[in-house]
Parts: sequence; C-alpha cells; structure tokens
Amino acid sequence: MKNVYELPLQETGLPNVSSRTAGSGVLPLSADPSVVNFTLPQNMMAACLQLLQAQAQHSKLKLEYLRRQEEREERDGAARRDAERARLEREAAEWEHTKETANVKHRAQLATEVLANPVVDSAVRQAAADYLKRLFNSD
Repeated sequence: MKNVYELPLQETGLPNVSSRTAGSGVLPLSADPSVVNFTLPQNMMAACLQLLQAQAQHSKLKLEYLRRQEEREERDGAARRDAERARLEREAAEWEHTKETANVKHRAQLATEVLANPVVDSAVRQAAADYLKRLFNSD
C-alpha cells in the first residue's frame, strides 16, 4: 500500500463539497462543508519538507552573512574614522609647525633688519643679536 497523507484544504465560497468525498470511502475530518480532504503522496510530502528545510537553511545562512557584513562594515567604519582622525591630527600638527616656522622666520627677519639699521639704540641691537644667537644655537 502506498503511504499517503490526508490534509484538510480550507476553501472559501464553495458550495457543499461533501459529495466529493462521499464516494472515496474516506470519512470527512470535519462536518464543516468548506473543508476538502485530499491525499498527498509521500514523495510529495517529503519534497515539501525538504523544500522547507532548504528555505530554513538558506534563511539561516543569509542571516549569518548579513551579521558578518554588518560587523565588517562596523570595523571598516571604525578604521576609516581612526584614519581620518589621524590625518586631521597630522594636518593640524603640520599647520602648527608651519605657522611656528613662519613666525620664527619673521622674528629673525625683524632682528636682522634691526641689526642692519644704524639708527636703532645699542640696547635694542644687542637684544636682537642675543635673540639671533639663541635661535641659531638652539638648532
């Protein structure tokens, strides 16, 4: 004998279908006239179960893929933020260094002009000379 499963099928808007099952020798599962019984071969039931298992496995793998993708995006985003922060800090340090270098050059230029000007008081000339000596000795 072939293994079969009997499943009720809910239909809506059909007239009394008890005449369909009366001649089959199968007792109706419900007295509700909108329920239809039909037989499903075992290989069909196995195929449906296999499909459901495959769909469940696919959903599980997709969820794992999306979780890993989100983790990767979070890591990449953190790395980009760190790189951007380091770049901004480096640019700020370079800007400060450039500004300080320009300021020192400007003061050295002024001190040189003071030394070259014979009208300037000797105490001011001495201060300019001391500044230039400290500047060149600190390098």
